[in-house]
Amino acid sequence: MTDASGQAPRTGISRYLAPVLVFLFAAVTFGVSAPLDPEPHHDGVQLGPAIAVSEGLGIHSEVFDQYGPITAWLHGLSVLLLGPSLLSLRICTAAVLAVSALLLYFLGRRVTGSIPVAVGVAVLWVVLWPGRSIDSITNPLLPWPS
Repeated sequence: MTDASGQAPRTGISRYLAPVLVFLFAAVTFGVSAPLDPEPHHDGVQLGPAIAVSEGLGIHSEVFDQYGPITAWLHGLSVLLLGPSLLSLRICTAAVLAVSALLLYFLGRRVTGSIPVAVGVAVLWVVLWPGRSIDSITNPLLPWPS
């Protein structure tokens, strides 16, 4: 039996294991960096609106968030779940980045039809994130929450 592209459908374990491994790799990579070196501007600017939203204040009517409402809503939820700390925002951001890697994997698999290529693209995206750049020695872009 073949699918629309004329190829046999993939039913192996790699079809299910690959996205799990991509997510775990990204979650560990970004999660390990979450507690390191707070970035004064972005981290500080996001903590206030996150706490305000977690207490029920409205974006742009009662509290300002320069990155728009979605970020503040996600961070407000993380403050509710994990407590009002900068670490909760950074853990939330690490989780969002891990989900982004997973979505990139699914997009790569859809476009190329190849699980190895999709895994490669997602893993490459994770290892090339700006926190791992040469400039990260002086200005790390760890998973700051904006």
